[in-house]
Amino acid sequence: MLLPMLVPESSPPPAHALGHIVWGTDSSTTWKYDAPCFQTGLPTANEKTGWRLDWIERTEHPATHIQYTQAPVHIEWKNAQHYGFGLATLPASANIAQDTLQAYSTVLALIKKQGFPHILRTWHYLPNIHAKEQGLERYRQFNIGRQNAYQAAGLHAQSPFPAASVLGCTERAFWKMAFIAARSPGIAIENPKQTSAFHYPNAYGRTPPLFSRALNHRTAQHELLLISGTASISGHQSMHIGNVYAQAGLMLDNIQTLLQSANIHSRRKNLPPFQIERLVPLCYVRHKEDAAGVQDYLQKRLKTQHCPVVIADVCREDLLVEIEACGTLNFSLPL
Repeated sequence: MLLPMLVPESSPPPAHALGHIVWGTDSSTTWKYDAPCFQTGLPTANEKTGWRLDWIERTEHPATHIQYTQAPVHIEWKNAQHYGFGLATLPASANIAQDTLQAYSTVLALIKKQGFPHILRTWHYLPNIHAKEQGLERYRQFNIGRQNAYQAAGLHAQSPFPAASVLGCTERAFWKMAFIAARSPGIAIENPKQTSAFHYPNAYGRTPPLFSRALNHRTAQHELLLISGTASISGHQSMHIGNVYAQAGLMLDNIQTLLQSANIHSRRKNLPPFQIERLVPLCYVRHKEDAAGVQDYLQKRLKTQHCPVVIADVCREDLLVEIEACGTLNFSLPL
């Protein structure tokens, strides 16, 4: 089973992890990671505390860990029995659509060769996501490159598209992407109260963002739920403009609706359902001054002491807050 564990970055990394994602920094700790580690560079609400998401596959299957370069793209990849985790980087150019096409094409070819052809989840942090280059917002250029790569690989909405997060950052030197892939495909979960992103009207760009609202993946032992970055959107429209707490409330309502859809599709009807309080959440807030209040609000709503908040630009300029989450149901545990 694939287990996500969100821990302070100061915690020692677990043995046999497939990969890690780190937000913020902890200057007191420097770990040597025996797996791909995505150091996002994004600051957390509490600048003294960094957070790390560890991905661990519990299996006796021997792991494969490789470094692969097809210039200018470099990929670090590690897999076990059912899953693999990778980190792709390349020097950033002035053409983000081309960078995205090159990186995605290289990733999709590598995971197919490694026997894990189904990409389940992606994370991207784009330098200056809202800036315009060649007359087009960089996020929309990213969507062009991603679509071109998917089309070239034969990936379409029935495949399905991965869950995804795309946020803005300030670091401009490299294009970076972390991803999870599997031997078998996932099941797309959509929100009936939201337009599927790949069906957005042209007002959001002639090339829609190609991702599923969530993805469910199953093995004989467990179900894994991967929820994309989720914001204050109803239908295809941004809601509660300028009100970060109202946006956070609708954001969580959208997560609840996704969980209802995921539980309907669950293979094991005798399992307890996915519950919002048992998910592993991470929140992004556009403005640092909103971070502490939003963190307190989310921890009360989610009934948890741990909901890290990261400062980052959400992909739409009128959105102030976004959350992503993941969770696992273990078939082998007694009910």
